[in-house]
Amino acid sequence: MIEDVTTKDSKAVNQQIQEIVNKTRTEIETDQQAFRELENKKAAAEEKSRNQEEINKELEKRLAISERQIEAVAKSLESQEKENQRRDDEIKKLRAKDRRWLYVVIGIVVLAASFWI
Repeated sequence: MIEDVTTKDSKAVNQQIQEIVNKTRTEIETDQQAFRELENKKAAAEEKSRNQEEINKELEKRLAISERQIEAVAKSLESQEKENQRRDDEIKKLRAKDRRWLYVVIGIVVLAASFWI
């Protein structure tokens, strides 16, 4: 009778131990799966970060090129403005010269007309 009680108790204890082991095993597997998922997410995030860094570097290169182009265009515009100003000054000088010749011709015509009359 004592042996029956001990055997029953040990069976119950063994069953409880087995349940605890199974529960622990399930928890460990769940934790390992969650860890693997986190590792995969981490790897994906790192890959995304590397891709974003490459995109940023490419954009920085494009920005530098654009800035150089803008500087070149600004210098070109500045030189064109100087050239236009120089041409305007030349035109003003030529107009002033033409006016002087016009006044001289008008003066000659007036003098010739006054002598003729």
